[in-house]
Parts: sequence; structure tokens; C-alpha cells
Amino acid sequence: MGQNISSLISAGGSEWALAAEEGKRQAIASLRGYAYQLHQSLAAWIALPNGATLHLEVAEDYAAIARDPATLEEVLAATQVKDKRESGSVTLNSADVLEAIANFWSLREANEGRKVRFAFLTTSPIGKERRAPLPSGTPGLEVWATAARGGPVDELRAALKERLADHAGITALLADASDDELCETLIAPIRFVCGAPDIAGVEADNRAALVELGYELGGTPELAARAADHLLVRVLDTVIESADRRLTRGDLIQQLFDLITIRVPSRTAIGAGGLTARGIDLDATGVWRAAAPPQGPFAPRSVAVDAIGAIAAEHGVAWIHGSTGLGKSILAELAAARRGSAWRVLDLRGASGPVARERLAAARAHILAAPDIVGLVVDDLSPDLEAEILSELSALAATLARRDTPLLVTSNHPPSHRIARATGAVDAAVFAAPPFDESDAADLVAAYRGDPAEWAWFALLVGGTHPQLVDAAIAGLKRRGWPDSAMEEWAEAGMRNSDVEAEREAARRRLLAELTGDTLPLLARTARIIGTFDRPLAVAVGEAMPALERIGLSLDQLTGHWIERVGSRGLRTSPLVSGLDRETFSADELKAIDEAICVHLLKRTAMSPDLIDLAFAHAIFAQNGGVVNMIVQMVITSTDENRPKLASAMTLFRRADAGLGFLDEYPLQRLLLLLAQHLLLSSIGSADDVNRSAERLVERLDAATKSPDARPEAEEATAGIVFMKMLMDGYAFGKIRDWFPLLRRFRTIAEEKASYAHLFETELDRDPIQFLFLAHAVHLPGRAALSDLFGNLDALDSGERRYWLAALGGQAAATSMFVDNAWMKDVEKDDVDAIGEAAEFARLAEIATGWDEPALAGRLYRAQSVMLDEYANDRAGAEAALDAAEAKLPGSFEIMRSRAKIAWRADDHQKVVAITGELAGRVDDVDALEAAFVWREGAMSAGEMELYDQSRRWFEAAERRVREARSASDVFATALAADAVWAAFAAGDRAGAVRAMASVLGRLEAIDPALNETARALHLLSRHLILWMRAQDENIRIDDGPVLFVPGAISNPSPNPGLAAQPLSPLAPAWMMLARVALRAGVPPAEVLDWVGVADSRRYPAHDVMIRTDLLNYGIERQSIDDFSRFLVPHVEGIQHIAESDWQQNPPDPVNAVPGTLPTLTADKLADDLVRSSLRDSALAYGAVSLKGGLAQPHSLGMVRGVVHEVAKADLLPEWSDTPPAEATDLGSAAAESIARLAAHKTLTLEQLFVAHLSIGVQTGPPIGAQKGL
Repeated sequence: MGQNISSLISAGGSEWALAAEEGKRQAIASLRGYAYQLHQSLAAWIALPNGATLHLEVAEDYAAIARDPATLEEVLAATQVKDKRESGSVTLNSADVLEAIANFWSLREANEGRKVRFAFLTTSPIGKERRAPLPSGTPGLEVWATAARGGPVDELRAALKERLADHAGITALLADASDDELCETLIAPIRFVCGAPDIAGVEADNRAALVELGYELGGTPELAARAADHLLVRVLDTVIESADRRLTRGDLIQQLFDLITIRVPSRTAIGAGGLTARGIDLDATGVWRAAAPPQGPFAPRSVAVDAIGAIAAEHGVAWIHGSTGLGKSILAELAAARRGSAWRVLDLRGASGPVARERLAAARAHILAAPDIVGLVVDDLSPDLEAEILSELSALAATLARRDTPLLVTSNHPPSHRIARATGAVDAAVFAAPPFDESDAADLVAAYRGDPAEWAWFALLVGGTHPQLVDAAIAGLKRRGWPDSAMEEWAEAGMRNSDVEAEREAARRRLLAELTGDTLPLLARTARIIGTFDRPLAVAVGEAMPALERIGLSLDQLTGHWIERVGSRGLRTSPLVSGLDRETFSADELKAIDEAICVHLLKRTAMSPDLIDLAFAHAIFAQNGGVVNMIVQMVITSTDENRPKLASAMTLFRRADAGLGFLDEYPLQRLLLLLAQHLLLSSIGSADDVNRSAERLVERLDAATKSPDARPEAEEATAGIVFMKMLMDGYAFGKIRDWFPLLRRFRTIAEEKASYAHLFETELDRDPIQFLFLAHAVHLPGRAALSDLFGNLDALDSGERRYWLAALGGQAAATSMFVDNAWMKDVEKDDVDAIGEAAEFARLAEIATGWDEPALAGRLYRAQSVMLDEYANDRAGAEAALDAAEAKLPGSFEIMRSRAKIAWRADDHQKVVAITGELAGRVDDVDALEAAFVWREGAMSAGEMELYDQSRRWFEAAERRVREARSASDVFATALAADAVWAAFAAGDRAGAVRAMASVLGRLEAIDPALNETARALHLLSRHLILWMRAQDENIRIDDGPVLFVPGAISNPSPNPGLAAQPLSPLAPAWMMLARVALRAGVPPAEVLDWVGVADSRRYPAHDVMIRTDLLNYGIERQSIDDFSRFLVPHVEGIQHIAESDWQQNPPDPVNAVPGTLPTLTADKLADDLVRSSLRDSALAYGAVSLKGGLAQPHSLGMVRGVVHEVAKADLLPEWSDTPPAEATDLGSAAAESIARLAAHKTLTLEQLFVAHLSIGVQTGPPIGAQKGL
């Protein structure tokens, strides 16, 4: 059974204090270890593949069960977690290590015949054994890793024999197994993951992974990162509360989706402009793709591919280096294809240091959130970028190593010492890409359908063993039909030169010379295109003046040889022809090609961001300011949604600085380019990056306006555009430190320029300039920024200050966001000095008081009390601070509200109720949601004091205020309505309560429980409330515990995370239970049956039988002969269905009921004993209740007898006739006789009196149908 849901109900707002003596018993090291294990368990959950399950504290600290993609066998992968960084290094002598080996063996023996793997994960680094070191002097755990990848095992075997001599099973294996058997059975299945990141590092990785995963699900990075805390609670709850302690990938996706999905209330519309930058979007860049073998004919290069695979298997990394054209990328992707399908490629070709750093960091975040990635190829990494990429490359390699995910790197050079250490690319892991040998050439000739025996050696000779040149030579032979004269012609050309480099260059020149017609000019033109392009662009450069002929055919001949395929539709010229454009064309011709590229791209109706970037680069080459300006305008006018995609793909544009000298004579255009670059950066950059960009932009703006050549009107107009775009950029809210001085400058421009007059023609309570003030003010990055803003405002004259503060509009919601959002940012960063913050808020409040802004001052004093009460745990200090504040702001609503909040946290309900009563006359003038929380807290305290009528009125008042700001279907409003139902029912207005609950259930139909955690809690606890209602009249228990309810539980804005694990039933059972409660509360049957949800519930026989029974009970208990007559037959039909469906042995599940129809009571069934017994028992129950209520009369019993006779077509109650039987034949007959005699006011014998008491007790006990199963 799951946890009693009653124990998970809370209203929020209370905290427990720690006893002073408890501090002496704290076990910090143990708690840190437990916390580390929880964070690593969450990391394992995030990395869990689809279809796998994660078991917590079942086999070791956690274990995953997944299928091996190669064999489809189930594999149990157990992990033991040790946070022992402070204990130094670990070695093969460490007790934990030896225990881990023994634990693996025990787990393996317990799962004989099944695959078991084991990971020992520790924060400690690998150390070298001091006692009994290995002969080679290599640390034992490093020898283990090498052996696990296929290296020698002799040294490790001897070391283990010495250390595990007491373990019989392992000792036998070490003595008898071959090297391969030992590796497969013991060494390869165990991984020692040492030097794992500390708890902060794991937490950061988890948040980064959730940002990636949350982005794919449509959430913001901020919410996705915060979800880590909730998911940690889910992990802990699973360990403690779940019976099977298991989690799945689906559980993760579902809960993360709930946590990142929000509904934005109207009061926060002002702050909704704040957008969160996620970082570079790899999918938008085109440099992140699935690994795949090359298209078209290719040589499998098995020898080299096998060697790379062996290196990666042994070392976890392979560094493939060589000069351009040796096929490094193809070798890496062929090796990847050998090892599995889910490999990814990160393309760094041509990337600058900052761009490569961005891509490496983004790839790591993506891998953390993608458990299906089994390997990574980093393509074309330049060691020249070492200083700029080392940190990100090291972090990426460490992440891959911890996941046992191989890394393949291609580069033009071997790794430097620092890069080798960062990636684990030891000397043995570095592989020089080989030239073609004869077998490679033979394979390629065969792929082109030629005769390898005849042509392979010749192609190898012609190509000088250079893979790309050999490929081009073979392709040329194929196109010419494998002519016999080719060998003689090439031999005469002197291709037997021993100087390899000279021979390759000669081959390049000769092969290019063989290109016929317009093929070579087309290749030279496409060589001008930067990076990747598509076929239409290649055709367009061919059509540039002068136009070439047969462009499509020439392009087909070049593709696959001199023009590489990239992905499904991309193309890229071979590095071997780099510079061909400059060798072939004059400067003017190159400019014409650049402009043709720009024109073609800009004519497209839909252009991807990477092609926009390409157009910009060629506009720079052509020094075409018009095209640059067009692209700048495209960026500046792009939507907020598209900007991160543009920023991720347009790296050339975003970082362009050099080569822009031709814009110097157009300073305003250069300024707008800088603005566009800033707007892109703000959508993906950090706060520091965005602030630096803004400072640079303003510096350039100021320099342009102070220039001797400046044109004041133009400069002022441009400044207005710059300030407006900078300050209206939602991504930059909270990131530009000097936003307020900039906003003041913008206001000056806007007020003086007629073109901005429309900004001030508004009927709103604040103009757009004030709106911008508020938008930035509610996104301050912390309290320090709030203090800085106060300093700026305090330096102004009172008139201007009033203008800016008028943006708050005297509204509590705006003032709350202005003050509270700042300190909440510090709380999120766990950077709060509560005492110091309280003092600073008091200082700011005094400043606001001096400004004659009492509402703002009150909110600041409220923040001071929060710091003292909630963060410094100093209730007395908070109360004293409010006393001092009240002396300065007598009668302040904010101060009274703060007193109520402090009292609520201290469970001083009497004080909360008193303060709420004092505030009652003032809440109509405050923000709707603020008022709702005032009423809610008062209602909860009234409920705790059993002032149920008061509690109901205040819950209803809270709901009315929420509905003013939102809608009837809003989660919070509906939850408050449900809490009011509880108070009404507790107050005794049961009929009114169930009618209100019917309205709540109707509103739940429109609320998706998957919306968020509060929506799910609303659904779950509303059903629980109905169960609580039933429990007030019936002995209902959950897991041997009473059904409990806490005032305000349903409207708790932060429900207990444990509720997420509780199953959620459909609404139909809730309607069925509500119908039963309603009938017992006296709601007329016609009204109950008219509820749409009840009609739907009755489609299920398991529900309908219960409702029919309660309908009859309603008629009996209220002595309504009409209702008795109306519901008698439906009740008997239900009893008949129970008997025919064998409910006594197999009762149905009302939660998962099956639709159906109850049988009609037909004439042939009327003679059945069960039917007749049910009819007779119902009549006796009616008569017994009549006696108990003093209402029994012979004529009333006669009416009941007549009803039964009408149904049964027989007299089933002869005891109630004028001529009853002489004597009773059974207990039922005796009961009927006793009821009749008492109704006629006749005396009973002692025996008859006993039977009468027995009969009345039975018939007026539990309602009909209350037996087990109903």
C-alpha cells in the first residue's frame, strides 16, 4: 500500500524548530555522503535510457536495468557511490575497492546466467599502492582499466590473488580462467570511476542536463534548472516511500514536464517580458548531427578502422590526426558506425576559439541530458585553440569518461601535452591517419565497379596514396570508362616521383586539369563559398556573369570528389581546393561572385540562420554595405522566439569585428550592426557577457555622437533606436547594470522627438517608458541592485522621482515584484545574510518614507520582517522591527499583513484570526491575489480554531478575489472553492457543501492534472475531500489510519512533493462518492441525478449499483413512499447484478470500472428467491425505520406492502395484511409480525419483543448495500 495520503496533506506556511541539544548529535559527514548519493542517483535517472528502470537502494546505492542494444539481453548495472574526497586517493588496496569487487561477485552469483555490471563511483582520485605495489609501478586501478579494454591481465591477476585470497569464488576464477575469461567475467564488468566531481559539480551537471531536456519539452532554462530540487525530492521519496523503489525515463519526463509547465497570471504580465537565455542551440547550428558512413562509393578502410576501434576500446579515447584530405573524419565515422548507431558528431571545422568553446560546452550539456548517446566524434579540433577551449574540452572528456562513452577526435596535429592530459589521449591513444594502401585502393575500385586487380595499384600510384586524390583518380577513370590508354598517359607524365608531398601537389594540378568544360570554373566559384552550402546556391554562383553551361551536370561530376556531401542536402568544397578561387579569379571577379551569393540568398523567401550568416560573410568580402544593412535589419526586427536560433547559427555575424573597415565612413550603420550583435548575444549569453556588450554599444554610440562629423539629427534618431531595442529586450532584463541611466537618456530623446509622441498617447495608468522602468525593476539580479537603484532614484529631484515611481501605480502586485523579486534572486543563489539584509531593507524603507511612498516603504519593512522571521529564525526580532516600522507608518496594511504572516508561521491562529478581522475592511483596496492570501490564511486559522462558518466565509472571499484576476477554471480559484466546501461541511451545512463540491468537480473537468504540481494536487485532494466527507458518517480508514483533512490543504501553493507519487483516479468514482454523500446529506434525488458527472458515473455498473442503493436508502430514511416506490426496482436490479456477477468472490474495482448496463428486472425473475428476499428486506427496512421514528401506522405499512405487491405480483408481506398467518415461520416473518403489531399499538410477548428489537437494530443499522464490496 502507498503512504496514507492524509499524512501528505499540508496547508503550507509552518516550519519546525530544531532543539538546541540536537546540534550535538549531527553527523555532517554522513549527511554529506547521503546528499552526494542522492545527487548521483538523480544524475543516473537523467541518463537513464528509454525502456530502462532505475532501482534505488536495491542492488547497491542504485542500479539500472536496461537492454544491451547489441544483444537485446537485459543487463543489471549496479553502482556504489562514495564521497571520500577528504580521505585521499583510492588504490587496489583500499577496503572499499576490495569490498566493491566482492559485492559484484555476490550480485553476479545471485543472478546466474544474466549480465551484471558494477560501477564504483568515488570523488577520490586514483592513487599508487604503497603496500605491495604492482611490478610495473602503475597504479592498480589504471591497470584494471587497461585490462578491461583488452590489455594484458597478468599483472592484475597476480595482484588480485594476493588481495582476495580469502574469497573462494574469485580465487578459483583467478587460478583457472584464461585471460579472456578473466576479463569477461570479472574485470570488464567492473568500472572504477575515480575523481568524480564533488556535490557542487554533480548538481551543476544535473541542472545543465535538465536545461537541455527541459528545452526539448518546451520549458524555460530557469524552470528546468530549478526542477532539479523537486526531482531530488522525488528520488528521496522513492527511496523512503516507494515499495519497489524504482524510477523510469517516463517518470522523469512526466515530472519534468509538470515542473516546467506554468500558467502565467494576469498580474505578472508586466514581468512576463523577462526571457531566459539557455545558451547556444546546437541543433540550430548545423554542426551537431548523427554519425553516419559516407554516401556513395567509399573504401571501408578496415585496417585503420579496426585500429581506431581497438584504441577507443582500450583507452576510451582515440585522437586521429593527419593532414588535409587523409580522410580523418571518414575514418572516425566509420569507426563510430562499427560500435553502435547512436553516435553524435560535433563539427569544429573553421571554428574560432570562442565559438569552439561554446560548442564544446553545449555538447556536454546535451550529452548529460541524452542517455541514448553512446559515443562522440569531435571533428576537426585545432590544438591552436588550446588556451581558449582547454577547460570546456576537459569537462566534456571527463563527462564522457564517467559515462564510459568513447570519444574520437580528429585534428590536423597530435594533441599537445595539456590537451592529451585533459582528454586522456595518452601516447598509445594517438593515431596517425594513414595514407591509402593497395587494399584500400582495391576496395575503392571495386566500389566504383572497376577491376581491382587492374586498376588499384595504378590509382594508388596516381593519387600518391592520398585518399582524396586516389578517390578522384578512380572516379575520373570511371567517368572515362576505364580506358586502357590511361596508364600509359599517366606513366609518361612522370607519376613515379618519390617525393610524396610534391607528388600530391602534382596529382592535384593534373587532376584539376582533367576537369572538362565548365566543371573547373564551377569548382573555383564554389570554393569561394564559406562553409556549407546547398545545391541552389551552387547553381546560382554558376549562373553569375558570365554564366557557365551545364551547371547541374558539372555539379554532379564534382560532388563526392571535389565537393563533399554534408548531411542529407549540404555540400562543402574539399579542403584540397582551398584557395582555388583566389588563384583563378581577379579581385573584381571575386567581388562579383560574393555579391551573386548575397543576392541569391537574400532573394529566398525562407532562409535558415546559417545561410543568413553566410550572406553576411560574403557581404563583408564584397564590402557591400547595403547587404550588411539588410541583414542587420533582419536581425534587429527578428522575433524574441527566433533570436536564440539566429544567435546559435550566426557565429560569423555575432563575432564580426575585423574586415569592417569599409563601414567606418558609415558610423551609424556600424552602430546598428553592433546593436544587432548585442541583441543576438543577449538571447544566449551570460549576464556578464550581455552587460559588457551593452557597455561597448553605448561607448560606440557616445563616440559617434561626439564625432566632428556627427549629424545631430541622425545620431539622435539612431540613439533612440539603440536605446529602445536595448531596453525593450526581454532577454536583457536583469543583465544590464546601468539600465536606469540609459532609460533616462531614452526618455529625454523620446520626449523631445515628435516621432516618439505616440509612446505617450495612451490611456494606460503608465506610459511605455514607465512600463520599461517596471519591467527592468522587477528583474533586478539581487538586493544589491535594488540598493543601487534606490541610490540613483534618491539623487533625482522629487518630480522626476515621482515620475519613475508612478510606474508602480500604487499596486501591491507591482510593488511586491519590485521589492521581493530582488531578494528572491539572492535566495535562489543561496546568498543571503539575513541580518545584514534586514538592516538594509530597513534603511531602504526609511528612504522610501522620506520620498512619501508609504506603500513602497511598507513592502520594504515587510521584506525586513521576512528576513528576520524566515531566514534568521528571529520571531521576536521581526516583531520588534514591525513595532518600529508601525511607529513610522501607523495603520500600514503591509505591516499588519506581516504580523499575520509571522503569527501564521508560529501557528498562533487566534492572532491570525484577529488580524484578518482588522484587515477585512481594507482588502478590497489591495491587489486581488494579495487579498486572496489574506483571506486564505485567516480562513485556515479559523478552521484550526473550529470557527467553521468564519473559515467558510473567508475561503469564499478569497476565491472571489482570485476570480477577479483570473477565471473560474483557474487552479487556485478552484482550490479555494474546494477548501470552502470543507469548511461548510464541517460547519454543518452538508447539503450546501456537497452542492458546492459538485460545482468544483465540474470545474475540474476543464483543468488538466498534468498542468503542474498544484493542478495535480487539486485533483487528488478534491477526491480525498469527498472521501473525508463520507468518513464523517462511515468508519472509513486508509492503511489503518483515519481520513484526515487540514484546513487550506487544497489551495496550498506548494503542495507536498509526496503527492506526486499518489495514483490519480478518474473523476467518475468521485462523482459516484459525491452522489452518495449528497443523498445522505438530504439533497433531493432529482437534483443529484441531474448532475452531469453523476449521469456519466452511472455508465459503470460498479458505480450505478451503489448509487441505486443510496437512492432507496434516501426514500427509506425520509419515509417517502414515492421515493421508495421509485427506487425499489432499480435497487433490486442492482442486487440481482451483484449476484449474477459473483461480486462476493470477485468484487469490481470502482476506480477502474468497466462501462456496462444493469439487467432489467423481467417477469421471469420475479419468482427468484434473491429478488423476493430483496423486495421483502427493503420493505422491512422501511417499516423498521418507521417504528424507530415513531411514524409507523397500519395504513403506511399497507402502502409499502402494496408497492411490493405491485412489483412482485405476489403478496410478500402477508404479516401486514388484515389476516396475518397464525404464527411466524422464520426470523424474517417474526420481524414482520412484530413491526405490524407495534404499528397497531398492540402488546408483544417477551419473545416477540426480543425479535422486534433485533429486527429494528438490523434494519436501521448500516444502510442497505453497505456490505463489503459496495
